[in-house]
Amino acid sequence: KTILKFKGKNKYINLNLSIICDKYSPKIEFESSQRFKKKTELSRSTLVFDMNARVTEVYRYNRHLDSDYFADEYWLEKEGLKLGEKDNSFQIYHCPDISSIQYSKLKSQVFVNLDWEKDHPFFRFPLMPDTSNFKMEQSQSSFKFWEKSVNSFSAYAGLKNNNIARFMKNPDGYEATYIWTEHADFTDIRTNRATYYGSEKITNADSAIGGFVKYNIPVTKSVFYDNPDSISNFEAYNGLLNSLESTIKTDAAFYEFLKDIHDKGRESCLHTPEQYTTTRVRLEEALEFMQKQFGSKSWIDHGNNNGLQNNREDLICDGTLEDSPWYAMDLWEKYGVNYLHNAYFEEHLSFYNRGFGYTIEKPFSGWANNLPSPDYCRHKSKTENIVHWQTPNVLFIENESLWNYYFNEENMSDFISTWSVKFNHCYPAWVDPKKGFWKYNSDSLMIAQDVFNATLKLMSDYRKEGKLNVSSIQDYLDYRIATDSVEYNLLTDGRVKVTNSSEQNINGISFATIASYVLVDRQQPMQKVSGNNIIFWFNLNAGESKIIRLID
Repeated sequence: KTILKFKGKNKYINLNLSIICDKYSPKIEFESSQRFKKKTELSRSTLVFDMNARVTEVYRYNRHLDSDYFADEYWLEKEGLKLGEKDNSFQIYHCPDISSIQYSKLKSQVFVNLDWEKDHPFFRFPLMPDTSNFKMEQSQSSFKFWEKSVNSFSAYAGLKNNNIARFMKNPDGYEATYIWTEHADFTDIRTNRATYYGSEKITNADSAIGGFVKYNIPVTKSVFYDNPDSISNFEAYNGLLNSLESTIKTDAAFYEFLKDIHDKGRESCLHTPEQYTTTRVRLEEALEFMQKQFGSKSWIDHGNNNGLQNNREDLICDGTLEDSPWYAMDLWEKYGVNYLHNAYFEEHLSFYNRGFGYTIEKPFSGWANNLPSPDYCRHKSKTENIVHWQTPNVLFIENESLWNYYFNEENMSDFISTWSVKFNHCYPAWVDPKKGFWKYNSDSLMIAQDVFNATLKLMSDYRKEGKLNVSSIQDYLDYRIATDSVEYNLLTDGRVKVTNSSEQNINGISFATIASYVLVDRQQPMQKVSGNNIIFWFNLNAGESKIIRLID
């Protein structure tokens, strides 16, 4: 092997870059380290490649391939691109140990971001004596004196392969993913039954006549554990419903309902333990209970603002502990909570004008190729190994006719064709029917909206066709994080070797390619055609390797 070592420094950092080449392999390994000489807030650290060969393939963040027309600028997540052809080619693909990759056609440059604030957007509400909605930007990485940051990625030179196998974002050959996340505010057992079972009169999942359970639609449903302040639904529904807000400890029927839907595949997690900032004792009690009863890794933030009552235990609020900015970090780790809601895009309206009509996908990938929009991320210097997942907007259905406007077949078909992922934020069981999920029938019973049921049925139909993955936060992120750890190697003869380096089996790991025929360990895998792509999938057990052969 030949190792080229580069060193540099300025007043903030010492830099080291090693480029490792092997004359028996087309693989080139890049290893970078940065040692910080003073306390530093890092906005961006990037390796810039000036190109003297034309781009021939771009592997986009949604897993589509551009090979004919190229946009002026791309944000590629951790995917990659190819320059040149065959002997005169340079290819980067699947780089889980960096921040992101960008390509500028206008500058003829590739940017390998080792750390970029746009890839892990984050803010916090500092504790203040009022509720001014003041936020502090926290996206930059923070490094202490003499702290070290390390990154690595690989590229390939001179490969003669015409195609590669590209990771899909979804398991089992699905092309797109839609995830319902429900926020717990101001619900009643009757509205919960109406939106999950179809009617307030239905008391068990097996008898559902509508709603999420009838159409077998998973939901990550956040709940309150306790209601020590006796919060009522009175004001949330103009004084027409005076029941207490549903919580596990104060409503036995609600608790039984949660166990029932959990048995049917719904994920229940905390929307913080109570309406206002909780005590550490109640927080630990709630986390321990939720771990034992529901085993969820997720947490949905609630009541974010600057006042002491505004849920200081949230991810995006400063804590009230004297020795830590975090109220709950140690307890999240203790009780296995790792997938936390990050409202950055939503609060900043980041993609408000980045859609196309009322397409479900935001930002719309048809033209917004350059916008950093991670489905999930880690911000290691600020939140350690916690996984942030993002919601771009809140779903309110002000008029029942809007259900078909937002979720008609054309919009759903576009969403699937762009291979999109959507983390939804909604309030199905809110006690005010103006949220759009339930209504009163002629007998004054609460029932699921017909058009809401029609949307769920449409999603269910697309799932049956193998096109739409309707998932929970936990199931989806478990899959994505496991695939992040899959080692991916392009071999000299054009084959692809994949190795599962995670500790869990990956069922239905999916790839897309442009080829005539695909073999995995000399066997034909499950596959289907999507446009000019073959999507194929197979199981990859922990520690297992398999060889993919693509035949033109």
